[in-house]
Amino acid sequence: MPATVPTQATEAGPRRWHRVDIVVPEDVAELLAAECFELGSCGLQTEAVGDTHTRLTAFFDEDNSPDTIRTGLNLAVERVDCERPEILISEEVASDWNAEWRRFYEPVWATESIVVHPPWIPVDTLPGQMAIVIDPAMAFGTGGHESTQTALAGLEDTRLEDRRILDVGTGSGVLAIAACHLGVTSLVGVDIDPIAIDNARLNLHANLGSEHVSQRVVLQQGSAEDAGDEPFDVIVANIEGHILLPMVPVLMQKLAPGGCIIFAGLLRKEERAFIDGLVSAGLTIDGRWQRDDWFSCRARPVE
Repeated sequence: MPATVPTQATEAGPRRWHRVDIVVPEDVAELLAAECFELGSCGLQTEAVGDTHTRLTAFFDEDNSPDTIRTGLNLAVERVDCERPEILISEEVASDWNAEWRRFYEPVWATESIVVHPPWIPVDTLPGQMAIVIDPAMAFGTGGHESTQTALAGLEDTRLEDRRILDVGTGSGVLAIAACHLGVTSLVGVDIDPIAIDNARLNLHANLGSEHVSQRVVLQQGSAEDAGDEPFDVIVANIEGHILLPMVPVLMQKLAPGGCIIFAGLLRKEERAFIDGLVSAGLTIDGRWQRDDWFSCRARPVE
């Protein structure tokens, strides 16, 4: 999915970005694209190179350290188990790209009943379907990635009416918006990135209205530990597996009796190890959803 970052300028002149170019095997390009966004990429372009490779061009805010970006990408390459590519980092000055990057975004049907779309493309829905508006100007999850789609599928297949939910790593707030449409009584969304929290708040107000948000939703910077002492009936966490597993004990402590946890952001190749980790922690799996190389699962404490 090609895309470019939007124009941003300051009084000092045009915004500058770190541009990162890497050529990788086609079968791992999507996984590495997701890793780029995890590292803080503000936008991404892809281009076929021959019949077997893809060039990824990722843009990072100038406040990011090139050394940190390079180290993170090398670790990501090790995780997807491919030959280490050459990583080229250069500087790029933002131009008038608004019209260009917007044309790459289309509505995404995450499930048969949930569509996520940008604000400039209206979508008609039928009774029982849900349209979520997410402005992709901020790279915190637009519904286009399979990990978000599997998380939405998990929420849709879980009873949420009159329940209290915790959204860990809320990002754009797309999962929180869906959960509110699906009838939750209250929701707490946490994210370690304060910019993500601001972005989620804007999206929640745009989709649900200020009154609904003020009455039912709490958004705060931090992690699951910072979500207060009241237990949750449902927890959803759309985060990479190697980060999720160490969080499991804390998430279980936050769970109300009879509650469940939806884990997403998981690669199929790590499924066995991840499920074994959940079982070892005292959880049992009672739901699973898959899109291409990604899956999510629902787990409950063993009674």
